Amino acid sequence: MKLAPYFYHYFIDPLLTGSVAKIVDTVPAGLRILDVACGTGSLVIKLAPKSEHVTGIDIDPVMIGFAKRNNPKNTDFLVGDARDMRSFSNKQFDLVIMSMAWHQFQNKQREIIMNEAIRIGRKILISDYSYPSPYGYKKNLVKTIERIAGRDHYRNFKTYMSEGGITRIGEKYKLKAVKTDNSGAGIFSLFLFEDPGD
Repeated sequence: MKLAPYFYHYFIDPLLTGSVAKIVDTVPAGLRILDVACGTGSLVIKLAPKSEHVTGIDIDPVMIGFAKRNNPKNTDFLVGDARDMRSFSNKQFDLVIMSMAWHQFQNKQREIIMNEAIRIGRKILISDYSYPSPYGYKKNLVKTIERIAGRDHYRNFKTYMSEGGITRIGEKYKLKAVKTDNSGAGIFSLFLFEDPGD
């Protein structure tokens, strides 16, 4: 039995309760949504009751297998690589979500993933660690969690923070932030972007 999904489900997902609630509150009803790097599928399941359809993709088949245990009728869980989403058509989704995923991607992967998200989604919602991190024990807690996740993961996190987290995404990809918010006493930030060219 693979332990990663259970670790995320019972230890990581509960830490993100406030962040997930903020996302669910922000998302309007009746949308077609894609959750990129959906992990255990907890966000997909929370969004399902208010959405037309929610699709979750993750590169890890074990995570997708775990997510499928409880998927509502208006959801799909697919094994997929966010760098190659050719199976989805242009503007297929009203909203593409990346929750606690952006900081995990390697720097060279981020541009590929974002270009795909812009192609297939009308709006993009990113929720991830705030930049700058809150001071004191919260900052140390975040660093400790990311170190535990492994050397590569921590290196990607440090690059994410050195580039300003999600605060500079709008400028870099020519997207307009239509909503910003935070949760977890400032540990997490949420940005809702739209493409002004759409």
